[in-house]
Order: sequence, then C-alpha cells, then structure tokens
Amino acid sequence: MRKLNEVLRLRFELGLGQRAIARACSISQGAVHNYLKKAAAAGFGWPLPEGWDEKRIEEALFGNRRPIERRPRALPGLPALREQLQKRAVGPRTKLGLLTRTGVAGPAAIGSGATQGWG
Repeated sequence: MRKLNEVLRLRFELGLGQRAIARACSISQGAVHNYLKKAAAAGFGWPLPEGWDEKRIEEALFGNRRPIERRPRALPGLPALREQLQKRAVGPRTKLGLLTRTGVAGPAAIGSGATQGWG
C-alpha cells in the first residue's frame, strides 16, 4: 500500500527531506520523489481537504487505474515435462552424466546410494 498521506504530511508539515521521509516510511527515495513530483503537478498542498483518504489521494495523483487482466496459463503436460527433465539430467556436465560417462554408475546405481557423496 502506498503511503501518500504520510509522505505529504512529513514533507509539508514537518519539512523533512526526501531521504528522511523514505526512511520514516520504509519506502525508496525514488518513490518519495515520484509522489512529491506528482503532488506538485496536481497542485496538492497541506493540509489536505477534509475527507481525503489514501484512495482518493491515489486516484488524484495516479488516475483511476485498472488492474492488469491476466490470462490463465496452461500447465505443461507432466509426461512431456518429465521427459525433458530426464534428457537434461544426463547431460555431459551434470553429476549423473559424469558418473555414467566414467562408468562409475550405471542406470541401475542411480538412486541406490552409489552416487551419494558427490556434491
């Protein structure tokens, strides 16, 4: 949640600088700068008009923004994913690939404890 009301109060009522406001509100100095720049462009002063809450300040500074609509993503097929992972697991530079290339562990030794200790 944005801390617009607090940023404006600290700036105009207490006269704090941007770094001090950022520390007091636990937000970045860049965010403070952007809030104050937008407030100056909108002609905001202090104290705010009666009945102005965070939501109304945000609408005045940033407009009525709609949330981004996200399309649901299809999950990959599990058999195809398993096949891809198995192909990658026996690459030439993986532990399993090194073991099978050198003959230390064959497919039967995988998971039997023979490859433990490599890591």
